Amino acid sequence: GVSLGGFMALHFAARYPDRVSSLILCNSFVDTTPFHQNPTWVTMLGYMPEFYLKKYILDSFPKGALPGPHADAVDFVVEQLESLNRNDLGSRLTLNCLPSSVTKHLNKIVKIPITILDTVDDVVLPEQMRDRLYKAFPSAKLAYIKKGGDFPFLSAHMEVSMHIQVHLRGNKVFPGGVDAKTYAKKSGIDLKESEASVNNNKKKKNRMETTRLMEMMSARQA
Repeated sequence: GVSLGGFMALHFAARYPDRVSSLILCNSFVDTTPFHQNPTWVTMLGYMPEFYLKKYILDSFPKGALPGPHADAVDFVVEQLESLNRNDLGSRLTLNCLPSSVTKHLNKIVKIPITILDTVDDVVLPEQMRDRLYKAFPSAKLAYIKKGGDFPFLSAHMEVSMHIQVHLRGNKVFPGGVDAKTYAKKSGIDLKESEASVNNNKKKKNRMETTRLMEMMSARQA
Protein backbone atom coordinates (compact mmCIF):
# COMPACT_ATOMS: atom_id res chain seq x y z
CA GLY A 1 0.00 0.00 0.00
CA VAL A 2 1.11 3.57 -0.73
CA SER A 3 0.55 6.40 1.78
CA LEU A 4 -3.06 6.11 3.03
CA GLY A 5 -3.32 2.76 1.21
CA GLY A 6 -0.45 1.41 3.30
CA PHE A 7 -2.12 2.65 6.49
CA MET A 8 -5.35 0.88 5.52
CA ALA A 9 -3.37 -2.28 4.70
CA LEU A 10 -1.95 -2.20 8.24
CA HIS A 11 -5.46 -1.92 9.70
CA PHE A 12 -6.57 -4.89 7.59
CA ALA A 13 -3.54 -6.91 8.72
CA ALA A 14 -4.27 -6.06 12.37
CA ARG A 15 -7.86 -7.26 12.01
CA TYR A 16 -7.19 -10.30 9.78
CA PRO A 17 -3.54 -11.29 10.35
CA ASP A 18 -4.19 -14.85 9.17
CA ARG A 19 -5.25 -13.52 5.76
CA VAL A 20 -2.08 -11.50 5.13
CA SER A 21 1.07 -13.23 3.87
CA SER A 22 3.25 -10.13 3.78
CA LEU A 23 3.16 -6.35 3.42
CA ILE A 24 4.92 -3.75 1.29
CA LEU A 25 4.53 -0.21 2.62
CA CYS A 26 5.53 2.76 0.46
CA ASN A 27 5.68 6.32 1.87
CA SER A 28 3.21 5.11 4.50
CA PHE A 29 2.52 5.70 8.22
CA VAL A 30 1.17 4.07 11.40
CA ASP A 31 -1.01 6.94 12.64
CA THR A 32 -2.73 10.06 11.31
CA THR A 33 -1.68 12.45 14.10
CA PRO A 34 -0.07 15.11 11.83
CA PHE A 35 -3.20 15.14 9.65
CA HIS A 36 -5.67 15.70 12.51
CA GLN A 37 -8.26 18.39 11.90
CA ASN A 38 -10.99 19.96 13.97
CA PRO A 39 -13.85 17.39 14.38
CA THR A 40 -16.36 19.93 13.09
CA TRP A 41 -14.24 20.54 9.99
CA VAL A 42 -13.97 16.79 9.36
CA THR A 43 -17.74 16.44 9.66
CA MET A 44 -18.18 19.23 7.10
CA LEU A 45 -16.04 17.38 4.52
CA GLY A 46 -19.11 15.49 3.38
CA TYR A 47 -20.89 18.77 2.59
CA MET A 48 -18.09 20.86 1.08
CA PRO A 49 -18.22 21.60 -2.66
CA GLU A 50 -16.22 19.39 -4.98
CA PHE A 51 -13.95 22.17 -6.26
CA TYR A 52 -12.87 23.06 -2.70
CA LEU A 53 -12.00 19.45 -1.85
CA LYS A 54 -9.93 19.12 -5.02
CA LYS A 55 -8.13 22.38 -4.28
CA TYR A 56 -7.38 21.19 -0.74
CA ILE A 57 -5.72 18.04 -2.10
CA LEU A 58 -3.91 19.82 -4.93
CA ASP A 59 -2.43 22.32 -2.47
CA SER A 60 -0.51 19.44 -0.88
CA PHE A 61 1.10 18.40 -4.17
CA PRO A 62 4.75 19.27 -4.93
CA LYS A 63 5.31 22.82 -6.15
CA GLY A 64 7.85 24.27 -8.57
CA ALA A 65 9.86 22.63 -11.33
CA LEU A 66 10.03 18.84 -11.15
CA PRO A 67 12.18 16.31 -13.03
CA GLY A 68 10.49 14.82 -16.11
CA PRO A 69 9.24 11.52 -14.61
CA HIS A 70 8.03 13.28 -11.45
CA ALA A 71 6.17 15.93 -13.43
CA ASP A 72 4.50 13.25 -15.57
CA ALA A 73 3.49 11.33 -12.44
CA VAL A 74 1.93 14.43 -10.85
CA ASP A 75 0.09 15.28 -14.09
CA PHE A 76 -1.34 11.76 -14.24
CA VAL A 77 -2.51 11.88 -10.60
CA VAL A 78 -4.12 15.28 -11.19
CA GLU A 79 -6.03 13.80 -14.15
CA GLN A 80 -7.23 10.93 -11.95
CA LEU A 81 -8.22 13.39 -9.24
CA GLU A 82 -10.47 15.20 -11.70
CA SER A 83 -12.44 11.96 -12.21
CA LEU A 84 -13.40 11.69 -8.52
CA ASN A 85 -16.74 13.02 -7.31
CA ARG A 86 -17.46 14.89 -4.07
CA ASN A 87 -18.36 11.76 -2.10
CA ASP A 88 -15.14 9.98 -3.08
CA LEU A 89 -13.02 13.00 -2.21
CA GLY A 90 -14.80 13.63 1.08
CA SER A 91 -14.54 10.03 2.25
CA ARG A 92 -10.81 9.80 1.48
CA LEU A 93 -10.04 13.07 3.24
CA THR A 94 -12.13 11.95 6.23
CA LEU A 95 -10.07 8.75 6.53
CA ASN A 96 -6.91 10.83 6.43
CA CYS A 97 -8.00 13.47 8.93
CA LEU A 98 -9.70 11.37 11.61
CA PRO A 99 -7.53 10.38 14.61
CA SER A 100 -6.48 6.79 14.03
CA SER A 101 -3.53 4.54 14.81
CA VAL A 102 -2.44 0.91 14.50
CA THR A 103 0.19 1.13 17.25
CA LYS A 104 -2.13 -0.59 19.73
CA HIS A 105 -2.33 -3.61 17.44
CA LEU A 106 1.36 -4.01 16.59
CA ASN A 107 1.52 -7.38 18.37
CA LYS A 108 -0.80 -8.76 15.66
CA ILE A 109 1.29 -7.36 12.79
CA VAL A 110 4.95 -7.66 13.82
CA LYS A 111 5.10 -11.35 12.84
CA ILE A 112 4.05 -10.55 9.26
CA PRO A 113 7.02 -10.08 6.86
CA ILE A 114 7.18 -6.39 5.94
CA THR A 115 9.20 -4.44 3.40
CA ILE A 116 9.24 -0.66 3.80
CA LEU A 117 9.82 0.96 0.42
CA ASP A 118 10.57 4.69 0.63
CA THR A 119 12.00 7.41 -1.55
CA VAL A 120 14.92 9.49 -0.30
CA ASP A 121 14.09 12.71 -2.14
CA ASP A 122 11.58 15.34 -1.02
CA VAL A 123 8.05 14.10 -0.35
CA VAL A 124 4.90 15.53 1.20
CA LEU A 125 4.85 12.94 4.01
CA PRO A 126 6.42 14.46 7.17
CA GLU A 127 9.70 12.86 8.25
CA GLN A 128 8.36 12.24 11.74
CA MET A 129 5.72 9.91 10.31
CA ARG A 130 8.37 7.86 8.53
CA ASP A 131 10.38 7.63 11.74
CA ARG A 132 7.37 6.31 13.65
CA LEU A 133 6.83 3.67 10.98
CA TYR A 134 10.46 2.53 11.23
CA LYS A 135 10.25 2.36 15.04
CA ALA A 136 7.00 0.38 14.91
CA PHE A 137 8.58 -2.29 12.67
CA PRO A 138 12.31 -2.46 13.51
CA SER A 139 12.68 -5.90 11.89
CA ALA A 140 11.16 -4.81 8.57
CA LYS A 141 13.36 -4.87 5.49
CA LEU A 142 14.14 -1.42 4.12
CA ALA A 143 14.35 -0.58 0.42
CA TYR A 144 15.04 2.89 -0.92
CA ILE A 145 14.51 4.63 -4.23
CA LYS A 146 16.77 7.63 -4.80
CA LYS A 147 14.43 9.61 -7.03
CA GLY A 148 10.81 8.55 -6.72
CA GLY A 149 8.97 11.52 -5.28
CA ASP A 150 5.47 11.14 -3.88
CA PHE A 151 4.36 8.71 -6.59
CA PRO A 152 7.28 6.30 -7.11
CA PHE A 153 4.99 3.62 -8.54
CA LEU A 154 4.59 6.00 -11.51
CA SER A 155 7.84 7.97 -11.70
CA ALA A 156 10.15 5.04 -10.86
CA HIS A 157 7.92 2.08 -11.70
CA MET A 158 10.77 -0.18 -12.82
CA GLU A 159 12.57 0.15 -9.49
CA VAL A 160 9.33 -0.36 -7.57
CA SER A 161 8.57 -3.51 -9.60
CA MET A 162 12.05 -4.84 -8.89
CA HIS A 163 11.67 -4.33 -5.13
CA ILE A 164 8.23 -5.97 -5.20
CA GLN A 165 9.66 -9.02 -6.97
CA VAL A 166 12.51 -9.26 -4.45
CA HIS A 167 9.98 -9.06 -1.62
CA LEU A 168 7.72 -11.74 -3.10
CA ARG A 169 10.59 -14.12 -3.81
CA GLY A 170 12.10 -13.55 -0.38
CA ASN A 171 8.81 -14.34 1.34
CA LYS A 172 7.77 -17.11 -1.08
CA VAL A 173 4.54 -15.32 -1.81
CA PHE A 174 2.94 -16.42 -5.07
CA PRO A 175 -0.41 -15.86 -6.85
CA GLY A 176 -3.32 -17.29 -4.92
CA GLY A 177 -1.53 -17.03 -1.58
CA VAL A 178 0.22 -20.38 -1.98
CA ASP A 179 3.86 -21.19 -1.31
CA ALA A 180 6.45 -21.87 -4.00
CA LYS A 181 6.02 -25.66 -4.10
CA THR A 182 2.22 -25.55 -4.29
CA TYR A 183 2.28 -22.86 -6.96
CA ALA A 184 4.88 -24.76 -8.98
CA LYS A 185 2.84 -27.97 -8.81
CA LYS A 186 -0.36 -26.23 -9.95
CA SER A 187 1.50 -24.45 -12.76
CA GLY A 188 3.39 -27.54 -13.94
CA ILE A 189 6.77 -26.03 -13.07
CA ASP A 190 9.63 -28.34 -12.15
CA LEU A 191 11.29 -26.62 -9.21
CA LYS A 192 14.33 -28.92 -9.42
CA GLU A 193 14.95 -27.87 -13.00
CA SER A 194 14.41 -24.21 -12.09
CA GLU A 195 16.80 -24.43 -9.14
CA ALA A 196 19.36 -26.26 -11.28
CA SER A 197 19.10 -23.52 -13.89
CA VAL A 198 19.63 -20.85 -11.25
CA ASN A 199 22.63 -22.69 -9.81
CA ASN A 200 24.13 -23.14 -13.27
CA ASN A 201 23.73 -19.43 -13.96
CA LYS A 202 25.41 -18.61 -10.65
CA LYS A 203 28.33 -20.95 -11.43
CA LYS A 204 28.68 -19.47 -14.90
CA LYS A 205 28.67 -15.96 -13.45
CA ASN A 206 31.30 -16.93 -10.85
CA ARG A 207 33.51 -18.45 -13.56
CA MET A 208 33.23 -15.32 -15.66
CA GLU A 209 34.08 -13.15 -12.64
CA THR A 210 37.10 -15.32 -11.81
CA THR A 211 38.32 -15.16 -15.41
CA ARG A 212 37.90 -11.39 -15.45
CA LEU A 213 39.91 -10.98 -12.21
CA MET A 214 42.67 -13.23 -13.50
CA GLU A 215 42.89 -11.18 -16.71
CA MET A 216 43.10 -7.97 -14.67
CA MET A 217 45.88 -9.40 -12.50
CA SER A 218 47.80 -10.57 -15.58
CA ALA A 219 47.47 -7.12 -17.16
CA ARG A 220 48.80 -5.44 -14.01
CA GLN A 221 51.77 -7.81 -13.81
CA ALA A 222 52.58 -7.13 -17.47
